[in-house]
Amino acid sequence: MRTPHDEGPLSRRRAVAVAVLSLLLPGLGHIVARSVGRGWAWYAGGTLLGLLLLSGTVLLAPVPVMILAFVALTFLMLVPFNILAAADAYRVARAWRVRTPPGWLRATWLSILAMLAIGAAVQSSLTPAMRWRSFSIPSASMLPNLQVGDYLMVDTQTRGTLPPRGEIVVFVLPSDGRTDYIKRVIGLPGDRVQMKVGRLFLNGTMVPRRDAGTFLAAGDGPPMLLKRYIETLPLGAGATRDYAILEASDAEMLDNTPEFLVPPGAFFVLGDSRDNSMDSRVASVGFVPVANVVGPALTRFWARSFDRILQPVQ
Repeated sequence: MRTPHDEGPLSRRRAVAVAVLSLLLPGLGHIVARSVGRGWAWYAGGTLLGLLLLSGTVLLAPVPVMILAFVALTFLMLVPFNILAAADAYRVARAWRVRTPPGWLRATWLSILAMLAIGAAVQSSLTPAMRWRSFSIPSASMLPNLQVGDYLMVDTQTRGTLPPRGEIVVFVLPSDGRTDYIKRVIGLPGDRVQMKVGRLFLNGTMVPRRDAGTFLAAGDGPPMLLKRYIETLPLGAGATRDYAILEASDAEMLDNTPEFLVPPGAFFVLGDSRDNSMDSRVASVGFVPVANVVGPALTRFWARSFDRILQPVQ
């Protein structure tokens, strides 16, 4: 039979190690110091606090102000909580007290495994409900608007629904059913889309564009000086959307295409870097089924250039 007994304080070095563990995961250091009940109390508090913060990613759109609020609340709530947990773990580790040797149900390793399992279960159950998803840009096909190394927040609330014309949207590549692509929506069901000598035609009408100088493109290969234009896409009912596109020239491989008739339940996409994009003009992408939509890209939350961080995706 195990009986309670006095146990002296841990050394300062071990107490610091215990504090660091509870700083990383509140309660973990307490468990290692055999203060099991106190450790589980800190763990439960940290988990509930994390769930409260994550509820924002379920209910709110990932627009810049919401991302800033989430980061600020995380810093103001979780950081002090973890510091307090670490300080308490250090105090417990350095105190004289009566401790009960743990049985197998309260063993240190078992508690640690249980904490990790609960954390993984909570994360896996919340992930499908989270409205925010992050994506990184691996290629230069959406220059100049999205650059290699950009990290975006995507709103998944409209997953599987038809996106509006002109929106930059993340979708699952139809040909393999698993690769995430990001392009701009150009044609909706019933639209006729064609490229003629580098110019975009929508329903038989040339989409206007105006010269906007040049752009030094770097990403997939050596830097190239490309022509920059502002294209004005009609959205219907007199509304339009302006965005920048890039062209190497108007005589590239995909600058002349047949006319594409967008079928029901699908849409047509193009990359903004028109001569460096695999999009609906090629068979490997083709028309994108509405069911493949992940969501619109709303906010750039990280970029290599500081002035582009937390900028809306245009």
